[in-house]
Amino acid sequence: MVKIESRRKGRTTKSERKRLFEFQKKLTKYVGIGMFKITENGDYDNFPHRRYRIYSLAIVTLILFLFIALEVVELFRDASDFERLTFQMSLIPSQILNIIKTLSMMYYHKKITNLITILEKSATDIYVSSFHIIKTDKNCLFLSKLYTVILVMCVLYFATPSLQTIYSKNTYFYDNKTITSVLIKNRLPVSTYSPFKINDEFTFCIMLFYQMFTLIYQSFIVCTNDCFAASILMHISCQFITVQLMMKNIHRNAIYYLRSKRLEKNSYEHTDRSGRMKLNYFDFDKTKFAFYVSNITDEKLLEECRFIINNRNTSFSEFSSDEISESMEIFLIDAVKLLEMTIECMKEFEYIFRHGFFGQIITSVIVICLSFYPLVGMKDADCIKLVGGSLMMMVFMPQLALVTWNCTNITIEAEKVATAAFCCPWYEANAKFRKTLTIAVSSAQRPQIIKACSGLIPLSNETFIDLVTRSYSAFAIVMSFKKQL
Repeated sequence: MVKIESRRKGRTTKSERKRLFEFQKKLTKYVGIGMFKITENGDYDNFPHRRYRIYSLAIVTLILFLFIALEVVELFRDASDFERLTFQMSLIPSQILNIIKTLSMMYYHKKITNLITILEKSATDIYVSSFHIIKTDKNCLFLSKLYTVILVMCVLYFATPSLQTIYSKNTYFYDNKTITSVLIKNRLPVSTYSPFKINDEFTFCIMLFYQMFTLIYQSFIVCTNDCFAASILMHISCQFITVQLMMKNIHRNAIYYLRSKRLEKNSYEHTDRSGRMKLNYFDFDKTKFAFYVSNITDEKLLEECRFIINNRNTSFSEFSSDEISESMEIFLIDAVKLLEMTIECMKEFEYIFRHGFFGQIITSVIVICLSFYPLVGMKDADCIKLVGGSLMMMVFMPQLALVTWNCTNITIEAEKVATAAFCCPWYEANAKFRKTLTIAVSSAQRPQIIKACSGLIPLSNETFIDLVTRSYSAFAIVMSFKKQL
């Protein structure tokens, strides 16, 4: 006996779907971007706050550009000390990339809002598997929070020498008579040019607060961009999984749809199949097949549904082949519509983030090459800077791997759609259904690959491995030339 409840626990409702990207939306508010609210008419709400967010983001962007300018000035002032400035040289490209990503998200604000709205609405669609939606959202939330905590901890680690200096101020600022401004400046998280001399505790704390604010803010920018991109990619992959379930269970769903229509004619009046009785697509929970009927309040109708489900293994001879074919065609059209919508979402995502991903690839190559230098080239390296370079490489490599892994997962799940379409009993359907299925399979067989820089670089696991290996090869060549000189 299969237990049927009037409401399945864990099913995504209209109120729950708004929490699918809740944490990611909070991150956008923290960095000054925020998300639009779309009203029922399709208009964009929240325009009064738009101007305020633009002004706040412009001010913070100017502060970040000032911070980068001070780093560049310091880099040219001490260009001979290459070993000490290696960490700073790897930090500048990443900071510029963060600003470009933020401005890009602000420019494509409406497109991102439309994309998220489509994914949120599909979470409450009658045919979307609730299990995959909830599991995907939990993975996105866990990944976003973990990524945020790791980046903030890295920033706090870079501030360890500065906090140690403030804690031991009596012996560092006052007892040491040979103290210089350069010596104190080297205790800051990042070596930057200072327009005034840092020779006391007050000026040191001002520079420390300024650097910590910019570094923590930039870490939130990284989390916002990467977590948003990863969450959207994971939900797009979930949509392809849903299409597979719809294709595999077309015949069984058509039978249950016809039985539900018979119930509607005999017992109660229902407008259509998306009215009072809502049928979820089926999920395979381990080895037990579970079918759920939701939003059924009438006990008599619920008992009739229990009888139908518990006798689901009976023969289907009660319906003619034409009726089954027509019903299967309805579900096939719904699956094709969801497939086309998912492909459009993927193309829209590729268009929005194409420049950011290209900059991410270039920056990752630069950071990996410069991060290898403290590990190999330095002889008397500072322990903080040495570990800092390792952390930079450990942050940027997962940052790129997060995108390439999700893009590869989308490609794999999209390829399975055509196989799932062949699994349906098309041989029992009429010629019209077979023709429609042929068109759907030909569309599903096209490889769905997300590319960066206007389709030049495919984002996949192979691309990530090639970037890491070639970056290390370029670093090894540079080190060999340096040893010869």
